[in-house]
Amino acid sequence: MKVSDIVFRCFILSEIQENCYVLSLKGQDDCVVVDPGIDPSEVVEAIQHDGKTPAALLVTHGHFDHIAGVPVLEAAFANTPVYIGEKDKDKLANPQKNLSFEFGTPFSTSTSVIGVAEGEILKVAGFEFKVLEIPGHSCGHVAYLVETEERPILFCGDIIFANGVGRTDFPDSDHATLIRCIREKIFTLPDETLLCSGHGVLTTVAKEKHGGFFS
Repeated sequence: MKVSDIVFRCFILSEIQENCYVLSLKGQDDCVVVDPGIDPSEVVEAIQHDGKTPAALLVTHGHFDHIAGVPVLEAAFANTPVYIGEKDKDKLANPQKNLSFEFGTPFSTSTSVIGVAEGEILKVAGFEFKVLEIPGHSCGHVAYLVETEERPILFCGDIIFANGVGRTDFPDSDHATLIRCIREKIFTLPDETLLCSGHGVLTTVAKEKHGGFFS
């Protein structure tokens, strides 16, 4: 698979500016949605306009700004499987754990989700996503790695940003664990690896490893 084979769209949603990614392969009618955000109505409209059908929703972690849009997409596209880190599954039904209560907008859903763990390969819509467990921001945070001929692409949620890392002041966060996992699992990827974060602009392993927050 080449990067040029991928139709890649990023939607910036809500006042929290959460990045929702929609991926598909050229010539295919199915797609993958990564982190549906709080209100993905424009994402639904774009997918329908393009004549696509989501084959899966991939969620990096269970904080409300990444999961609140799951029921919206499920209502529009029934029977779409939802994947999330096994250790973050319970956050969907718990406003305290998903932080929505703390931010004054309690959210919970009884959506059925599929827990994933380190090393699993999800084969959906022509892609192969490798699951990496990278706790620290959230105890069950995962990232999804896609290999292409030119460079790997990592959908890393709130683990690492351009010139920054995820917050670690939440109940199940741990700063030392986050930094260790970034060094062991992200900075060991090729320098050209594209990092698609949950907020902010795209960056690369090289930029963050050799500069920015870690310089």
